[in-house]
Amino acid sequence: MKDIFYLFVSLCLILGHSATNGQTIVSTDSSTRNAILEEFTGVRCVWCPDGHIKATQLTNQYPGRVFVVAYHPSNAGLATPHNGNDPDFRRSFPNVFFSTGFAGSLYLPGGFINRKKYGNSSERMLSRSVWKTKAEEIISEISPVNIGLKSVYDVSQQILTIDIELYYVEEVRPENSYYILLIENGLVSKQSSNSGVVNGYSHKRTYREKITRGQWGDIVTSFRFQGDLVTAQYTLNLNQTIDPINVSNCQIIAFVTNEDTGEIYTGTAVDADQFTTGLNDISNDLQINIYPNPCNDIFSVDLSTITEPISVILTDNSGRLIFNKQIINQKKSDFDISGIPSGIYYVKILSEQSNIIKRLVKI
Repeated sequence: MKDIFYLFVSLCLILGHSATNGQTIVSTDSSTRNAILEEFTGVRCVWCPDGHIKATQLTNQYPGRVFVVAYHPSNAGLATPHNGNDPDFRRSFPNVFFSTGFAGSLYLPGGFINRKKYGNSSERMLSRSVWKTKAEEIISEISPVNIGLKSVYDVSQQILTIDIELYYVEEVRPENSYYILLIENGLVSKQSSNSGVVNGYSHKRTYREKITRGQWGDIVTSFRFQGDLVTAQYTLNLNQTIDPINVSNCQIIAFVTNEDTGEIYTGTAVDADQFTTGLNDISNDLQINIYPNPCNDIFSVDLSTITEPISVILTDNSGRLIFNKQIINQKKSDFDISGIPSGIYYVKILSEQSNIIKRLVKI
């Protein structure tokens, strides 16, 4: 199996700090930590499907508060594909984490919750039976730093542009690092289970690519004062990835760590195609009109030429999801947005064949 090779194309990294609020995608209010479950899994592991279920239950119970990345480490025998025709999800990036020196005990399925140490202070690896309890502890604590994330997908060039912002609500003395990773849903392979080998098993939140440069993330040099803002921008050319990527099934997950302890302060995730460019405002495939625009409390979507099911997704200017609605066999749909403030929003319209985005102004 070949190791990950990440080609930085037009990589732009901007680091800085400011005592003023120049942020655009991160909150400056004090907030609680989000939980990051780093799940270690493998296609030959009979109990890993149960780990996948528990991880999904966590994200469903705490949407926007618990995020998961599932690693198939190449140094774990149970991650080896069942045969030569099956896809290989193994990557070398998680190997340093799936080691006794960092994790403590090693087993699949296992996982870290914010890379916190437990027990005898050398044990990060946790059984799936306690993931929920430990995640709930994390999300009840105040974070000294907030994280914001934005992803723009250029369809014509197949390039992702990712912006990250860190805002320090407290002074943080240890150096920090942050990680940005690409994860993908809907990857299909054979999977061992306690009832035998399952054909066509669908994997979720599978780690695919590292976007930050370092094995241990990218370092925020020196300690940070209250009110400091750190920003960075990266690009990832999806033509250069190891395996083909279905961007509509992908998310970008990011988290920030304490360099002294290795513990994750907090993290977040957004859809890789959260915003889309490189498409005509009205595509040749979907002839859709949104009106009135600008609008007051209600806007409508004209679907008179559409015969297939679509999803209408509304996000605010920072990418926060307002709603996601499925539309089937309707010529027109009205949407009440009286409960949200005036501003700029984005309406994403998805079908099996097309993906367009339109700018909506609420006055």
